[in-house]
Amino acid sequence: MSRTALLHELVALLPQPSVVLRDRGRWIVAANPDRLVIRRGPDSLDVIDELTSGWWAGWLTYEAGHDVEPVVANPARRRPWPGGDETEEADAVWARFPSRVELPDDGEPVVLGDGQSAAYHAELIAEAAGRASRDTAPWRRRSATPPDGDHDAGPLNPSNITWRSSLSEVDYGLNIRRILEYIRAGTCYQTNLTRTLWTTDDIDPAAIFHELLDHHPAQYGSLIRLDGTTIVSGSPEQLVRQFGRWVQTRPIKGTDSDPQRLMSSTKDHAENVMIVDMARNDLGRVSEYGTVRVPSLFALEPHPGLFHLVSTVVGETSPGTSRSDVIRALFPAASITGAPKPRVMQIIEDLEPWKRGVYCGSVGWIDADHDSMDLSVAIRTFVERDG
Repeated sequence: MSRTALLHELVALLPQPSVVLRDRGRWIVAANPDRLVIRRGPDSLDVIDELTSGWWAGWLTYEAGHDVEPVVANPARRRPWPGGDETEEADAVWARFPSRVELPDDGEPVVLGDGQSAAYHAELIAEAAGRASRDTAPWRRRSATPPDGDHDAGPLNPSNITWRSSLSEVDYGLNIRRILEYIRAGTCYQTNLTRTLWTTDDIDPAAIFHELLDHHPAQYGSLIRLDGTTIVSGSPEQLVRQFGRWVQTRPIKGTDSDPQRLMSSTKDHAENVMIVDMARNDLGRVSEYGTVRVPSLFALEPHPGLFHLVSTVVGETSPGTSRSDVIRALFPAASITGAPKPRVMQIIEDLEPWKRGVYCGSVGWIDADHDSMDLSVAIRTFVERDG
């Protein structure tokens, strides 16, 4: 029985609310939180200071970053779904789980925690293992891909889904030209313009997760179901990892299907250096002087169908620095804003008609008892809301 087969069955059995997170050579699975903390609007990042004990998982929206950089709100900008009301989406959602299961790539599943919650997770593992050992058909054939194995004919093929965009091709092109004018005028060096694709088609988010697990596994893959929202992410990018005073960020800039072309790209290397300089500056705001280093620059990392240029920036936080201080220093990620961050966040606010929401925000876990956390940049992310 493979770890992937076991994880497929665990996901099928999980109740709501629950979380599934990929984290450094292991999967973390947790259900039935005993506390849920939700914040909307200004000062949403303050919620991090309330996570004072236990193991938490959740997310921050991109707009939570407006607490960090001053942005004049665009009143015409709306939440990222058709007819989205301003009060419907929370900017910070975090759940505390008394127990969790860790599935290492090498080794047996481990239940962390005690009491009834731990017993429940142990039973969940046993049932999932039994189902995985009995069922020889891949999970994806039950959830997404037709029995004949024709993946292109499956309901998750983008060509079989009616997608709509928050920006038309014409408007997108016009906004690109405006950004180029800003660059020529010296207002900014780079602005990351995005658009949202949405659909009203009936799609099972768990089926998307199963497909990603089988065909596009990501370093920060996740399936989170909290507060009436389901998030499926295939992110490869780390926002921040912290253990005690040691802190790390790993920005990605540079993407290509051809590794040789990527390694010889002057443009991609220039972008990567720009974002690394921003990350050094951001991390330097909360680190002891002289501790910020770049141990790895332009590392070529393979991912399904793509290669990325990834750099690593580390530091040692100053005494008295809190987790929220660290997050505020780095959030939102420079790789999904551009430079300089305060100015381009205002440009994004002015040009993008829909708020980004969870997309370009952050997803991950915080262990308050062991002073550690690991958060991703929520790119390549799907969001479904109940109703």
